[in-house]
Amino acid sequence: MYDVYAGKRKSLVFPIMCNAHVVIPYSENIVDIEGTPSDTTDDIPYGLWAHDDDFTIEWLITPYDINGLGTSGRIDRVAQNTKAGVMPANGAGNFISEAYLSTTNRLSHKMCIFKCAGFKVTLENTTSTNFNQPAEYKLNITYSTGSGVANNSTIIPIITASGSRSFEYDIVQLNHHRTGFNEDGRITHDEVGIVFPAMSSDSATIATGLTTYFYVGQDIYTKDGFNFTKIGTIDSMNAGGGNNITLDTTVSALPISTPLYADTYKEPKYIDNIHHLAISYSKNSNMINFYYGGKLIKSSLVSGYGSGNTLSFGREDIIIGKNTTGNNNASTDEQFMGEIHEMSVTSVYQKSFRYLNTLMPKFDDTLLYLRFEEGNE
Repeated sequence: MYDVYAGKRKSLVFPIMCNAHVVIPYSENIVDIEGTPSDTTDDIPYGLWAHDDDFTIEWLITPYDINGLGTSGRIDRVAQNTKAGVMPANGAGNFISEAYLSTTNRLSHKMCIFKCAGFKVTLENTTSTNFNQPAEYKLNITYSTGSGVANNSTIIPIITASGSRSFEYDIVQLNHHRTGFNEDGRITHDEVGIVFPAMSSDSATIATGLTTYFYVGQDIYTKDGFNFTKIGTIDSMNAGGGNNITLDTTVSALPISTPLYADTYKEPKYIDNIHHLAISYSKNSNMINFYYGGKLIKSSLVSGYGSGNTLSFGREDIIIGKNTTGNNNASTDEQFMGEIHEMSVTSVYQKSFRYLNTLMPKFDDTLLYLRFEEGNE
């Protein structure tokens, strides 16, 4: 059985290169009995701000690509820097995007999707280059402990770029795409040249006219049947723009004319989809679980807590979209760029999720529920 949906999916949008955020103010929801707003210790909080037990936070989001599509490595494809949901690639002439978020900062950027006094939740970019590499994200929670700040995060990226496509019969591309397909008939690698002369160390001369396709940090592969084996990463290139490349590892002998491959062009197809994320905390076991698409990705102990000290929301404003209400810079503010469709916080430790296309939290368990899917016009 298939679920079929019609109509527009709407959302709260945090555009590329924005300074957007949403604040759920503490002072407007919790009465200050003593008349001292700066002192919250004498308040009588309720709801989310008073909760210090099990909880689950769920999101339906669409993250944008903050890397930008670098020009190198996209064989036969130009960088789609004007595509909605994709940051303009840094480089000559792109001074605004460079000033907003430099390439170096993009590769380690964290996008804050929830911030309270006790902890914050971010999507963290895990890539090391933007050449043929859209941003890829892992889920991360940062919290304060008695000994400082601790982190828990998913081990591997959970929102990743797509790197395969159907076979192409274009005669221009056929010369270097003809053998880079897997057992399912999908192109996963591009043939970028051959070994010439024979290769017996970490340096090789590649006979090809596709010199602009190579870049430092690019992985190089050989193929046996449908299996691609990485033989190294380009460590340096001929300064004169020639075909000589040096790999970062020593390679055993490769005969002359051995085909060499690189990853085919990657695309951030996640910008066109909705992703279900969840973090669930158990006070009793002091464990936190990370979920993507309803599947458990990681379970780990929350360090620094226990013996009556528990992870809680605290008595401050709740911020969605970045980690501060100030206007510093995108990196410091951990600016989120993307769309939030729904978000909920419930008072239960949840191990399974019935719905992934909508949240529909149980009313009795709900501490916070935000839905931005307005009705169609």
